[in-house]
Amino acid sequence: MKIDPICVSCEIDGAIDQIKHSTEDKQVQFKALSSFLKYLASNVSEDLVPARMGTERNRIIGEITSNPDPYVYIKERSNRTAAKLEPYAEELVSKGEGEKERLSRALVVAALGNSMDFSVSNHKVDFPSFQEEFKKFFKRGLAHDDSKKIVSWIRSSDEVLYLLDNCGEVLLDRILMKEIKRTGAKLLVAARSSPVQDDVTLEIVRKLKIHRLGKLLPAGAVTGVDPIRAPAELRRKIEETDLIISKGQGNFEMFSEFEDMFRGRLVYLLMTKCEPVASSMKVGRGALVAKAVE
Repeated sequence: MKIDPICVSCEIDGAIDQIKHSTEDKQVQFKALSSFLKYLASNVSEDLVPARMGTERNRIIGEITSNPDPYVYIKERSNRTAAKLEPYAEELVSKGEGEKERLSRALVVAALGNSMDFSVSNHKVDFPSFQEEFKKFFKRGLAHDDSKKIVSWIRSSDEVLYLLDNCGEVLLDRILMKEIKRTGAKLLVAARSSPVQDDVTLEIVRKLKIHRLGKLLPAGAVTGVDPIRAPAELRRKIEETDLIISKGQGNFEMFSEFEDMFRGRLVYLLMTKCEPVASSMKVGRGALVAKAVE
């Protein structure tokens, strides 16, 4: 997905937020903001992918502020919030009659988990009311619903690669990953190699014991996985695995640039939290999406 002009303002808002979380030193704050704005001035074009802007933003601000993990508190709170919700979400999935319906319900839960995202400027997460909002959205269901096709793909796959996105939502992803494992498929799990905004890292995945579900693969310090430039082992699995489940907007922004390479084995699971992504997926903003790329 190429950038829309509004993506630039979103990245600037995100940069200011990230800088404020990174340091209280005003001089360093302005230095970081100035460096990122210089990057934008030199690199913004209609051919740029938003996720690549996010990756550079994270790198520039991290180097100048010397704070590699400014969202550590938010990530911890996201995981605590999702952990309280996880038993309820598991119960919703368990009410499905048979494997197909449990998988379908787990797809909705995982897509809904993607609302736990602090990297989109116009999207806000209210921790105290998150469980009630979760219930409402689950009843509303998927706006783009390819769940029957996706369930069929999962059940016919020997190996599934799951590309993780944010903290918090990873605990709801775990519910879907467990259902995938129950089909007998081998599971591979990719997460950020080091901190990137509020994304889940390999270290956090291990703390949550998600590594017990499948082999962990480093995805690099990127906002969205680039299937062409990913670390070697992940790139090899992207090329050969039966099915790829891509969580979140950043991964969608990158993979949508290469869709023709993955037709028949690529799934997007996300909430559309900004207009450019919503428009690209032909749904409204705030919609839940489970899309099979055919």
